[in-house]
Parts: sequence; structure tokens; C-alpha cells
Amino acid sequence: MRALSIEKFRLSSHTLHCVIMFFVMFFLFTPSYITSHTSGAVSALLSLGKYASYGWIVYRFVFKTGEISSGLLMCVLLYADIFIATAVNHGHLGLCIVYAVKFIMAFVLYENEKKDLKTFLKVFCLYLFIISAINLGTLIIHPEGLYRAQAVSETGKMVDGQRAWFLSNKNGMGKYFLFLLTFSAMYDFEANRKLTFRYYTTAIVCLVSIIIAHSSTSIAVTAVSIVLTLLVPVICRLKPKIFNIYVLLAINAVLYVVFVISHNASFFKYIIVDVLQEDMTFNGRTPIWDKAIESVSESPLFGYGYLGSRSFRILIGDIAASDAHNLILTFTVFGGLSALIIMLAIIFTMAKRIRKVQYEPQGVVLTIFLFMFMIMMIFENTGNEIYWIVFACCFDMSRKKIAESKADFIRNNPPVCKRNIKRILTMLNAK
Repeated sequence: MRALSIEKFRLSSHTLHCVIMFFVMFFLFTPSYITSHTSGAVSALLSLGKYASYGWIVYRFVFKTGEISSGLLMCVLLYADIFIATAVNHGHLGLCIVYAVKFIMAFVLYENEKKDLKTFLKVFCLYLFIISAINLGTLIIHPEGLYRAQAVSETGKMVDGQRAWFLSNKNGMGKYFLFLLTFSAMYDFEANRKLTFRYYTTAIVCLVSIIIAHSSTSIAVTAVSIVLTLLVPVICRLKPKIFNIYVLLAINAVLYVVFVISHNASFFKYIIVDVLQEDMTFNGRTPIWDKAIESVSESPLFGYGYLGSRSFRILIGDIAASDAHNLILTFTVFGGLSALIIMLAIIFTMAKRIRKVQYEPQGVVLTIFLFMFMIMMIFENTGNEIYWIVFACCFDMSRKKIAESKADFIRNNPPVCKRNIKRILTMLNAK
């Protein structure tokens, strides 16, 4: 009876933990429609929920986890560099702290839950799927947009900007779906060693949503990610040498030079213009990249510190430049070459960890994510902190592999008790 009551208590505490984790995810990763259409008491409640979630994450990290991984250390180092650059440039330190904390908290959330990765992925996939399904409903009912996101006009006034739905605008939606597809595939391979109906349903929701929203880049990234994920069993079995994380990142680097630095993309004109229906400046991104690179060259060491959208527009001199429309370039503007070096070190370290498991299902899924995410981040920056959770998962892959190897060794080589060891040593000495 006592054992049964203990089991019931464990089950109820596990369920409670999952419920708390679900609400923490809601307050940390709240859909943009909710954040932009709440005010007064509701807005204050959302803020209170977010700070309470931060407190819960910190409490669990200090009293439960108590371990600073190399990935978390590098994440903190990156934002510490940006904080120092902000202080040197007499920037707004308060905004910089708010900016940095939300990304670091996402990483710490994974660190707290990685010991029960299956449960974490299950809850996270459930949350992301629910908000994505609601988003699909708003897309079907309001294909022209649920509302218009606020933007700054050429005169500096706030006007209605891009169409947006429950999750975000069409570009932000593609990032959400890339995260959701990655976590769904990770959970299926973690729990079932194969893709299940859960993943196929998720893929359909994501693909239909992004087609209705009509974001050419997001459609390409989402479709390619789904196709490559469906090929995971084949990749694991055949182990093609081309599917190497270093090779794929080298392709990313070449594309970065071609598109961002040299603007010599004429070879890809058919894909860009005819297939993706973009112009050769990627909707005005190339002038922004040039001005951002010029700004970095004027302050290479510390950059300019954290800049909000308005400050970034003033620095670049372009009303459309709320950021550099490129993840790595934005970090470089904020933190200078030191931030660039740290970010490249993070990417290389993740690749090194994934390399150890690159032909296992989880390793293949994360390889696909990192490749597609870095391609998307050539043309976009993101304030969606979920990508740090996937980064944390990449850092954790080698630890998981080592743990599995130790478990296999112990299973195949059962430990010998001390009495038997003494007996064997006595027999050897006698001989």
C-alpha cells in the first residue's frame, strides 16, 4: 500500500511538473498576436508570468541542476560581450539585459530538463503544435492577415506593416515551423525510433500554413526540411559522405560569401527570381548588409552594443533596417569581431558534437536543422529565442552519446563485486 501511494505521488508530481513546464513555455514563447493585442491588467499578467517563469527556471537550475555546461558558458559569454560593448558605447544597459536574459533563459530551460529529454520534447511539441494549429485556423479564416504588425514609415511615424497572424508574420512563422518540425522528429526518434503519425500531422500543418502565408523562403526551408527528415532512415543506413556537418556548414559559408559579401548571385538567378519570386536584392537586403558591414569596419573591436529597432535604423541610415536581416551580421554589429568569434566558436562546437552522432537519427535531425537554420539566417535575424533550445540540444548530443556508450558497456560487462575481485587477486598471488 505504501509503495502504491509513493508511486501515485511520483505520478502526480510528474504531471504537475509537465503542467508547469507547459505554462512556462507559454509565458516565454507567447504568440505575437497575444503580446501585441493585450494591455492593462492582461499585459501586466503576462509580464508577471514571464518573470515568474524566469524565477522557476533559475530556482531549478540552482537547486536541481547545479551544473554549468560548456554550451551555457558560451551562450552567456556571447551576451556578456554584447553587454560590455553596450557599456563601452554608453548604450541602454537595461534593454541589453532584457534582450540577453530571454535567450539565456531558453538555454537554461533545456539544461534543467535534459535528464528527461523525452518528457521535455513531448511537452514542447504539444505546446508548439497547439499554437501552430490555432495559427492555421487564423490563416484559413483571415488569409489576408489577422492584423497588421506595426512598422516605421519613412517619416518616422508608426504605420501598419506586414500581415501577421496568431504566431507572427510570414517570415517569423517559418522559424517557428522549423523548430516544431525539428522537435517533433527528435521526439519520435527518441520515443519510437521512427517517424509516427504525430510528425506527419505536424508536417502537414506547417506546410499548409506556410503556403497560405506565401513566404517563398519559408516554404523552401520548410519543404526541404520535411523531405530530408523523411529520408533520415535512408541516411542512417547508407551514411553518405556528402551528409557531413562540416561539408554542409562549408556550403553555408560559401552561400554567405556569395549573397552577403560579394552579391554575386547571378548563378542562382533562376532559383531566386523564377522559383522563389524574389528580386536580386532580396527585397532590399543587400544595401542593408553593405551598410552593416561598413558600420562594423568603423567600430570593429566592440561594435555598437545592443541596439533597438529605432537605434539600428539610425545607425544604418535605412528606415527598413530594424536589424541587419542576418543573424551573424547582427551579432557582429552589436558585439564587434569578438562576438563574431564567439558565435563562430558556438557553431563549430555544435558541429563537433553533432559529428559524433551524425548517422544516428537524432544526429541527422539536428544536422538538417543546423544546415537549414543557417541558410535561413543568411537572409533573416530572429528574436525567437527557441533556437537556443535547439542549440543546447546540439551541445548535449555528445554527452548523450557518452552516457549511452557507458550504459552499453555496463550492460555487456556487468560489474564484479569487491569480494570476487579479492578472490581473483588471491588466486593470482597464490599462483
